[in-house]
Amino acid sequence: MVREPIRVPSLTADDALKLHHEALVIDAQQPPATSGFLFNDTMRLALADMYAAGYTSPEAHQQLLRIAANEIQTSSAAADEYMSTWDESGITIGAGTYAAGNRAEIAFEETVTQMAQARSIIDASDGRLSLIRNASDIEKVYQDGTHGLIMDLQDTLPFGTDLDRIDMFHSLGLRQVQLTYNLRNLVGDGCTESNPSGVS
Repeated sequence: MVREPIRVPSLTADDALKLHHEALVIDAQQPPATSGFLFNDTMRLALADMYAAGYTSPEAHQQLLRIAANEIQTSSAAADEYMSTWDESGITIGAGTYAAGNRAEIAFEETVTQMAQARSIIDASDGRLSLIRNASDIEKVYQDGTHGLIMDLQDTLPFGTDLDRIDMFHSLGLRQVQLTYNLRNLVGDGCTESNPSGVS
């Protein structure tokens, strides 16, 4: 039995695509905004070499992040390929997540490295991608027809016990922070803890 739709669409498919194209679209669930939008031949070859050398997935991932940032900085073809993903996605602004893993001893350094790589990608974009720091930045990228990146952390682990790092990360462009993610940190329990005790 075929069910009739409860509500008839008010827009045609073409009208809906036009509306989406003209709208300001902010995708807050875009963690790979600067770490997953590019996978070119250079990266494929490097990944094959890493696989042959026995790299673990996290090790290979960190290397691929570095290669992607370098490719976008040094190759106009890679930069164009990267930006075409933004253009084809239909989003105006994406939020990229930069908190790295669950190992406290490396969280700060890896997060700073990833944010620096993101900033280098923004710098190499020739104005096609901007760092979003406030509402006026959102309005500007929308008016200019370009794209924006909001930097976020899904965990406070990179702050460690040094709350001065909050200001430092803010200076790097961080604008959103989720207190915990999957695992317990110094702020509270994550959503997958088997014995949750809440916020510390």
